[in-house]
Amino acid sequence: MAVVARAVAGVFAVSFVAVLLAASIVELLRRRGGYMIPSIALLIISSTLWLINPQWTKPKGTPDLSVSLIQGNIPQDLKWLTEYQIETLKIYATLTRDEWGRDIVLWPESSIPMFQTEAVGFISEMVAMAQETDTTWVTGIPYKDEAAFDASTDKYPPFYNSVVALGAQAEGLYKKQRLVPFGEYIPFQGVLDILPNLAGSQDIMSYSRGSDQQSPLRVRGHNLGAAICYEVAYPDTTRKNAIGTDFLLTISNDAWFGTSAGPLQHLQMVQMRALENGRWFMRATNTGVTAIIDHKGRIVERAPQFERTVLRGDIQARVGNTPFMRFGQYPILFIMTLLLILSYLGKRTKAPVRLVK
Repeated sequence: MAVVARAVAGVFAVSFVAVLLAASIVELLRRRGGYMIPSIALLIISSTLWLINPQWTKPKGTPDLSVSLIQGNIPQDLKWLTEYQIETLKIYATLTRDEWGRDIVLWPESSIPMFQTEAVGFISEMVAMAQETDTTWVTGIPYKDEAAFDASTDKYPPFYNSVVALGAQAEGLYKKQRLVPFGEYIPFQGVLDILPNLAGSQDIMSYSRGSDQQSPLRVRGHNLGAAICYEVAYPDTTRKNAIGTDFLLTISNDAWFGTSAGPLQHLQMVQMRALENGRWFMRATNTGVTAIIDHKGRIVERAPQFERTVLRGDIQARVGNTPFMRFGQYPILFIMTLLLILSYLGKRTKAPVRLVK
């Protein structure tokens, strides 16, 4: 039933149902039935949907696409060193050498550790190889928007944490919307600039935030929705990016988490987003967990962590919208509001307790 709840109303519906059922048990033990009617109603609805097992989405009717997800396993302490940039590019180029000819080759977040203007030659070489072998190449890269730079008002051109589709049958650029505080931007930086002893704060460069009205990537005749790093932790952001798409990707660099449970928890979030939206996910990461996840949230293929490797598999394009894609969190918010109103009215109408002397 939790699976049904996620597809119908999202992951928050699971918490809501769990809390409501727990409250109902407490009420029952106290011989009060305040929450029993809505709980029984939800149980009946959930059980019916579970038995029916509705397929909210369906295959698009085209052959599955072959994909190769590249996991470079670049140590975090070396990733952004200028002297290690060329070595990083060599690692990814070498890992990809035998993957040209696949439908899609996906590189992780910021796998090209420099702006696109600084890697023109390398990118041109990769694009030429992709076009020659009829391969779509999708990669994470910091993107500097020099066209939006106004020297009279701006100190730096705006730049974005982005993913770009290049090569054969590919088009589009996605700019990350949800930025990491202090990791990708400094909150209240304008306030810091006026504080004493912080003159250097004016030279701190922050990523710019991508628009929440971006078009999906176009890949081999399909619309591809994207999420970068911890954006996939936000159900509504992923839902909006998934609307009108055939499958989804997320790229990340979880080397920050080391050997903790962080990468595994991040993977579980992707599984939930796949189930909520009824779409397959490609997940390419620097150190893991790189995986292919189907529309039911099941891991189809998975690469080992902390290894320099390639994960090969197939993904399926799907069409149709789950109830969560259509309505988001509104059904749960409506039910919660309704229960609060009913609880308030119930207390108002309850007869006062009289003390007997």
